[in-house]
Amino acid sequence: MKSFDREKIKRIEEIKELTAGKRVVMCHGVWDLLHPGHLEHLEEAAQLGDVLVVGVTCDKYVKIAKGQAHPRFHAYQRALSLAALSLVDFVVIDYDATPVGNLRVLQPTVYVKGPDYSGSFANMQKLRKFEIPVVEEYGGEIKFTGGEKLSSTELHKHLDVGPYHRDPIAYRELVEKTYSEVPDINLPAEFARSIPD
Repeated sequence: MKSFDREKIKRIEEIKELTAGKRVVMCHGVWDLLHPGHLEHLEEAAQLGDVLVVGVTCDKYVKIAKGQAHPRFHAYQRALSLAALSLVDFVVIDYDATPVGNLRVLQPTVYVKGPDYSGSFANMQKLRKFEIPVVEEYGGEIKFTGGEKLSSTELHKHLDVGPYHRDPIAYRELVEKTYSEVPDINLPAEFARSIPD
């Protein structure tokens, strides 16, 4: 029987060990509603190396950046969606405000951002402040994928999606059940704290 490959979701230290000696590519984002723009971005990124690692921003910092209505899907659900893609080799849930800590540990050969960064002054300012200095410090490359800019946040404004917003109690029960059935891959206490109230 086929199922999600939950084994792809790991801590950054484990991913570092498993990818030693390989050309590692890393992407990072929220990935709240996977859409064709995401898939094109990941496909292009995967072609830049041997292994594609995708970072997922935890709920706490998505809420700070995008508002209390976000994310629509819990970090573990978003990680599962990414792990289901054959393009993706590993997924890590990032419990920090930026991916800087994971970049320092993993030191991917290539760090990839999408067209929403290369075409935005504000986003480029954030990159210059946080990720770019770290990647340059260890000698990595930063690349930007092409393609059409699509936004999950904008899509959410036009779609009534997300199980939490339809039935908060059922959503909490579903998420707790889902997490209880998998091994301890990411801090359970952090997981419990990040379930929407």
